[in-house]
Amino acid sequence: MAYPIIIADSLTNDFVGEDSAGKIRVHVGAEEAQRILGSSKNGFRGPLPTFLRNAVEAQQAAQSVGIISVRDWHDPTDPRQIPELLRYGNHNIQGTPGAEYITPIQEIYDQGKVEYLDIHSLSIPIVALRDAVQRLTGIDMLEDLDRLDELLFVITGTHTNIRVFDTADSLRHKFGVENVVVCPHLVASANLAEHGNALRSWMPGKLIRVAQSVREVSEWIGIAPPARESIHWVESCSIEPKDLRELMDSDQRAILETIFMGYERVDIKKLGGGFSGSVLLLCQAKSNGTETEPVVLKIDRHHQIKREADGYLRVKKWLGSYIPNFEAPVSMGEYTGFQIALASLEGKPRTFQSLFEEMKDQEGIQFLEAKLRRSLRILKNRLYKNTKRKETLNPIEQLSLQNPRHGDWMPQNVSHIVPGQQDEGALELGEGVSVDNPLAFFDAIQQYRGTMEANTGFCHRDLNFANHMLDEQQNIWFIDWANCGEDLIEVDFAKMENEIKFVMSKEFKEEDLPNLLLFERFLLGSMELSPLEELPEELNFVRHDLRFQKMYRLVSLLREFYVGSKEDGPNADVLYKLALLRYSSHTLSFDARAGKGECELPALKYALLSTSLLTSQIHHHLYES
Repeated sequence: MAYPIIIADSLTNDFVGEDSAGKIRVHVGAEEAQRILGSSKNGFRGPLPTFLRNAVEAQQAAQSVGIISVRDWHDPTDPRQIPELLRYGNHNIQGTPGAEYITPIQEIYDQGKVEYLDIHSLSIPIVALRDAVQRLTGIDMLEDLDRLDELLFVITGTHTNIRVFDTADSLRHKFGVENVVVCPHLVASANLAEHGNALRSWMPGKLIRVAQSVREVSEWIGIAPPARESIHWVESCSIEPKDLRELMDSDQRAILETIFMGYERVDIKKLGGGFSGSVLLLCQAKSNGTETEPVVLKIDRHHQIKREADGYLRVKKWLGSYIPNFEAPVSMGEYTGFQIALASLEGKPRTFQSLFEEMKDQEGIQFLEAKLRRSLRILKNRLYKNTKRKETLNPIEQLSLQNPRHGDWMPQNVSHIVPGQQDEGALELGEGVSVDNPLAFFDAIQQYRGTMEANTGFCHRDLNFANHMLDEQQNIWFIDWANCGEDLIEVDFAKMENEIKFVMSKEFKEEDLPNLLLFERFLLGSMELSPLEELPEELNFVRHDLRFQKMYRLVSLLREFYVGSKEDGPNADVLYKLALLRYSSHTLSFDARAGKGECELPALKYALLSTSLLTSQIHHHLYES
């Protein structure tokens, strides 16, 4: 048998009375009181009185619904109570009108069966709570441990961040009751920030269920739900559009509903990632004809969010306002989500990846080129300059290219891209496009145990274009620092070059491979690239083909800043190529045909020919030069 119990805390005149707002320090404020109670103008038809009325009606129908009403009951002459009265001001003094329940609540109580607890501290005494529950249900929470799952607690009232949280936590972890629920529409606090933190972070973090609608809570304890058509708080916040909502699992939806609790609807747009793991969303909440400013929301698995939060804290001292802040995380199931607060955000933000994909003309290329230049200048002057140092190291180990599993992945990926050719000396990628099989050199590169002098520094280590953000006023942020740390400076630049060539440039067809081979040979021929107008005759197509032109101009810009971020040294060329190899060889597995990534066959073949050129050149440098 189930025993639902509603605990209603501090519904007195001093805490929520209409005439006490602004006069008593513990009062939650007129707006908060009206949010959960309604007002005298509408007959106090707010969510909490409606919920309690329905609970009393269930009692009258002989349902086993218990109500425990808790209030402060202070004696200002008691030395033990003086610290609380000094901290929060005089409130609920015995025998005063302020300590009485507000009239609409008392009228509801008078019609039902209520256990009253008058207490003198910030926590409900364990013994008093235990005795009240035993009187209602016959269950002793300290002795009848095998019956605790029969108890269903709903904690309501004030203050969310103080006694509501403390009571829920005590029931959940001191008594061991698993069925403890709090609903945002049934609790209030004078401190709205802490109210939100308690509901979004503290309670989910302590495994206390936060239900997003009064209907959900009502059905859970078996009482009549409020009328669907009369009040917006009956249901949880709706997530639109439907097609994106349906891609989410229940935990991801619950995170959105919790973060945007109290709103009728939230419109979402995917900025990056996929709903199978990390996802970046642009969200705008709406209620009563008004809408919030757009905010960015990140959802990922717990360990990744923890790594990302740690990364933001590590890099903040160098990049300052170019790094977002983040609000208290919300965890549901295996996922955690948090709002990314972008300082000075104006209008809807976009990623550099979306800018790249939208480029259709020279003006678009020039716009992104200018923004990327500014972005790279920030990284060069603030991050790499302040953290750069010389080291002597083995670059193969530093870039994790020595991993034996690469020896398995590379042949598998080659066979998927050009079936039946993995054992051949040369790979036929298309008509007139033949390159050396990278497997011929890759094993020897993995075995290299020499050392080189290199520049290391604090790096992002996943600096794709989706992790650069820009708003309508051209403010720039760098996001997703989950993988950051000390590394070769080459990795950030090589990662971006890899994204430009193989991941974001989706317009190439297999008939473009001959030109892509010429283009890639030129890019790998020298670190410093000549101006577009000085390209050799065989690359004349680059000047006239916007697809090649935007790649060339952006890669040229990356190379310019890479060279400028390093100290002169004989190993810059091979270190950069090794970093490129790390990413191009990994990209071979991003096979959209197998549902493993976003690269179609032309992009995979382009990455394969680049990997072939890189392995040949790197092998020559390591063993023959």
